[in-house]
Amino acid sequence: MARRLVVMLMVCGEVQGFMPLCPAGGVLRSGSGMELRMRGVRATPGRSCASLPRRRCPCADPAAVTMSAAKEDVAHSAATESPSYVPGALPKFDKLDKTILLLSVPAIVNFMLVPLVGAADTFWVGKMNNAAALAGTGGANQIYSTTFWVLGFLPSVITPLVAQAYGAKDMEGVQRHIGEALFLSTVIGLLGCAIVTLQSARLLGIVIPADAPAMAFAVPYFLCRGISFLPAMLSTVGFATFRGTLDTVTPLAVSAFSNIFHILLLPLLIFNAGLGVVGAGIATVVSDLLSSAAYLTLLFRRGFVKMSSIFRVPHWGHIGELLKAGFAVQLRTLAMNAVFIAGAANIQAMDLTGTAAAAHTITTQFWSLGGTVLLALSTVAAILVPRAVAASAKAGNMLEAQTSADRLLVWGLIVGVALAGLQMAMLPMIQVFTPLVEVQEASKLPFIIASLSQIMNGVTFVGEGIMQGHRAFLPLAVNTLLGAAIMMVALQFLGGTLPGVWASFMVFNACRLTGVLVHHFFQGPLALHKRGDMTGSASAAPPAAAAGSSSSSPTTPSSSTS
Repeated sequence: MARRLVVMLMVCGEVQGFMPLCPAGGVLRSGSGMELRMRGVRATPGRSCASLPRRRCPCADPAAVTMSAAKEDVAHSAATESPSYVPGALPKFDKLDKTILLLSVPAIVNFMLVPLVGAADTFWVGKMNNAAALAGTGGANQIYSTTFWVLGFLPSVITPLVAQAYGAKDMEGVQRHIGEALFLSTVIGLLGCAIVTLQSARLLGIVIPADAPAMAFAVPYFLCRGISFLPAMLSTVGFATFRGTLDTVTPLAVSAFSNIFHILLLPLLIFNAGLGVVGAGIATVVSDLLSSAAYLTLLFRRGFVKMSSIFRVPHWGHIGELLKAGFAVQLRTLAMNAVFIAGAANIQAMDLTGTAAAAHTITTQFWSLGGTVLLALSTVAAILVPRAVAASAKAGNMLEAQTSADRLLVWGLIVGVALAGLQMAMLPMIQVFTPLVEVQEASKLPFIIASLSQIMNGVTFVGEGIMQGHRAFLPLAVNTLLGAAIMMVALQFLGGTLPGVWASFMVFNACRLTGVLVHHFFQGPLALHKRGDMTGSASAAPPAAAAGSSSSSPTTPSSSTS
């Protein structure tokens, strides 16, 4: 059959080296039997057989292209265009696994910069030898952080939208999503700046008594931080954009660049300029301004955004979708904060000597190191899955999306087990953090519980990242709210001791894990009962993928779960 087609093409006079062409788009490829691959009609250089007399061009007749040639084409495509991954949930150390690792390492380093910079602030303010200054800046940072993240829902919402549009090579959609996010972040940033500036005393009064000496240091520092609300909000959009394009190195470079200036400015402004805590606030403002300027410059240079898209008021339907998804994100944020506040309140009430609180602080410090790694892996899931969904929808089956999501869950389990073992091995290091024997003893059992919880947390964090990638913000919020409610009940029975509080945290995370697994295997777009139907045609692609590959408005979070 192939030989007959070769003769037909040669009669048409279209044999050009090793790649003969015909008007039907057939390409005769060298090697492996010179199979014929059908590519559809396309313009080609040189003479086409259409320019010859029709009686000399038998391949112009569609009947000449037989079903057997089409079957040979399918076999050739399968042989020569194998995917860049090996199907299956277990790691194969193929391109997919390498991508996961390459994205995770810069993300982990980036997330670790935050506590390191916070430690630098604490170190230099502590050098003032004034406990009130340290207490004031600590309380102000807590209120600022809470206010910022209550309003700063955009990164969670924008990242999967950009990832899907970029994965589908829809640059118009990428520019639209980023432009809307920048517009909305500007409005939110100005609002946050106004709230911090006009309500500083009232906000700080939540954690600092009005007549406390720390208030005198907290107010001026807090007002300085308020100036940085807008540039910090713009930076989150840049951070989310590059994450959505599978670029975790650029955010790391920007963060390192801005935070180096922050750290260098601290001693100069606090001591050399004699500004005290105000100098620490100014250093933060300068750092945030540099970060936002760097992100905006890179966004323009790489064509991710246009000047007109920033100043153009977005369609209110699109803004409504973002705000609706943001509302679900904020529900989850509030539920998470309620859980930790309830746990801290129980710990403070059970022991007025501070032993339990000190043991809790040490345990939390070790746990948070592993949490940083798992959070980075969660963000990788949030950007890889929507891209895989978009690519799968384009290919006509969901195998790549299934493989990516399942593989990420297994990696979450592997990393969780490794972190649990590593944290257990660090148990003797408790005595490095405190010389008090009673605190060391009080820390041991919570430390073990926290270590074991990392096994469960690995799958939970990654699963929640997958849900964010699907834009299932509302189901994710519902899972967190249910888990928080069940944990409150658990605290009534277990909250009388520090190990009991940490056991209650495990109950909370177990509820989150259950919700993640139910969504992934039974409710979400990659559920088990849908997988058999999604391997045949593009029409079986989930709605979220279709929405992400077009320039239409984002899919409603309640209908497209993330």
